[in-house]
Amino acid sequence: MARNPKNTRMCAGCRTRCDKSQLVRVARSADGIKLAMVSDHVEGRSVYICHSLKCLDLASKRKSFARSFKCEIAPELHAVLEEYIKSSDRSDNA
Repeated sequence: MARNPKNTRMCAGCRTRCDKSQLVRVARSADGIKLAMVSDHVEGRSVYICHSLKCLDLASKRKSFARSFKCEIAPELHAVLEEYIKSSDRSDNA
């Protein structure tokens, strides 16, 4: 459970609420869709997912990114997110 309800976000894959610092943020800005790292400040609509390949696959299967961003998502985004989650040290790929 998050320490402050104001800082909670829902994973687009498993639909659980976590502190936003524990999730991966994917943002859609005027420049397009990009992975927003913790230190980056990217304005625009965001979707959050857990550091899990299972959650990424669920979000892709449910078309959560396309629905939230109201546009089609390039397959390259899935590959970039997958690579980021695999390289992440707090990944729970079970």
